[in-house]
Amino acid sequence: MMAHDATKAKDIQSFKAAPASADLQSVMMMVYSMKEQMDGMERLFKSRLEEVAGMKTKMEVFETFVRRRFDEISMEINATSQQLEFAEEGLAGRFGEVLSTISAISFSGNGLTAANTGVELQAVLTDTEDAANKILDAADRISNRMRNDNQFSGDEDRLQFFEQTRNDVQEILMACSFQDLTGQRIRKTLESLQLIEDKISSTLDELGIEVKSDPLAGGVRDSTENHAHSQADIDALFA
Repeated sequence: MMAHDATKAKDIQSFKAAPASADLQSVMMMVYSMKEQMDGMERLFKSRLEEVAGMKTKMEVFETFVRRRFDEISMEINATSQQLEFAEEGLAGRFGEVLSTISAISFSGNGLTAANTGVELQAVLTDTEDAANKILDAADRISNRMRNDNQFSGDEDRLQFFEQTRNDVQEILMACSFQDLTGQRIRKTLESLQLIEDKISSTLDELGIEVKSDPLAGGVRDSTENHAHSQADIDALFA
């Protein structure tokens, strides 16, 4: 990290020393600022993945209860046919609630259920990484040209320099468009996570199960709050 910071500082100093236009200097400073913002977004995405992992604990508790409850119900059914007649309607409703909840949060692979949040977050990370690589590659090419601008032999070389730089800047701006798509995916993921939690909590409440809070869950949320950026900040960055 120290070597990377030193390299970045050196590039900025070299860039300032180069006889470039104010617009190109502004673009380069914006590129490095965008890199820092994307690092913060990556930490946010990783913290969201940790929250998804935390939901697994509730699922395991729910699964354990369902199995235990099925065993208890089986014993009750075998104990007496009289109890079965009285409890038949209640059992059907209870099974329906359990099966409905499991179906609602089960992974379907088609992106239509809440359990697809892991896939969405992985897609966000992939899109962010691809965009970051494109931006940094274009920035490196611009930086290299700026360091070699003293080798221009005429107007033709200068025109070629500006054309190549214009193309790289355009590639940076195009790569920044990933923010709209990833923002939609993140919002969809958060809504899906809330849906999963609500369904599980509602079913556990109806079944009379109390789940103890995980002390690690609070730590994940604190970490998220420390590194999260508001949507307004992100939109302002790319405006």
